[in-house]
Amino acid sequence: MDDPILIARDLMADGSQGRIFGPVDVTLYPEQMCVVAGPAGSGKSSLLLALCGRFRAATGSLELCGIDAAANPYDALMHTSIARLGDYVGPEDRLTLRESILDRAYIDGISPDTALKRADLMAEALGVRVDVKAQLEKMDSLDRAVVAVALAMVRPASVIALDDADLRIRHRDLPRLYSALRRLLAIDGAALVMSVADDDFVPEGSVVLHLERTLDTAPVETDPDSPTEEESGPETVSFTAEPHLHTAAAQGDHRRHAPGRLREVEPEGPAPDADAGPPVSASPPAADEAGAPPETPAHTDTSTRSEQ
Repeated sequence: MDDPILIARDLMADGSQGRIFGPVDVTLYPEQMCVVAGPAGSGKSSLLLALCGRFRAATGSLELCGIDAAANPYDALMHTSIARLGDYVGPEDRLTLRESILDRAYIDGISPDTALKRADLMAEALGVRVDVKAQLEKMDSLDRAVVAVALAMVRPASVIALDDADLRIRHRDLPRLYSALRRLLAIDGAALVMSVADDDFVPEGSVVLHLERTLDTAPVETDPDSPTEEESGPETVSFTAEPHLHTAAAQGDHRRHAPGRLREVEPEGPAPDADAGPPVSASPPAADEAGAPPETPAHTDTSTRSEQ
């Protein structure tokens, strides 16, 4: 059996109002998917970042391709890629497919020729003929999800993160989505961590994690002069995202899901400016003044799914 690509133990994160996610344990092997399901606000995006070593608040241990992400954060980050993260990280709709490939190549520091050859390789793996002049915003949701992962693979990576994988995709089309993603993963033997709203049709052998949203019910005194949620933007936790645009074991049909209780958290410090955008960094976290590497996250709990 192949060595695991990702090993996370006791991965968790806490915010000012409590637990964000975890603790969870996850082990992923080449071409395996980790599906994170849960309602809005349950910490799915934060967990994806943590599994890629990009969530500062995370604690626990994380190994990526045998590299300790806490001891060697920059080496570990080179093995990960973010395909899409909410509205913050992802391909730009206004670009054509060719422009998106070249844009990603520039950001990832590879030559345009290499990027275009990688794109041809992925199109061949998918069995499709690609119109490189097609504009991303005119593609349907399924194609855009697949393109996001393909762009994240322009530079080969071992762990790829895709947030809201099933966003606006019809329920009956989910098997097509997973089939296309598995073909892409087979190119480099990468693992995929993705968040979904609907965990139906999860491929056999996938790890399934269920997160819950827990809210405090006690009344909270508010300052009438403090900004409203609309003014201050959505509740979030600061993170450093990648510098790119870019199952549960079955008993019958029963799945064994990893536990995860999460608490909605507000950002520490002053409320963000609504025009300032999300707290995403365009480059890996910098070392502090003493030269010490930044804290890096660790990651998730695992279970495997097989069909009978």
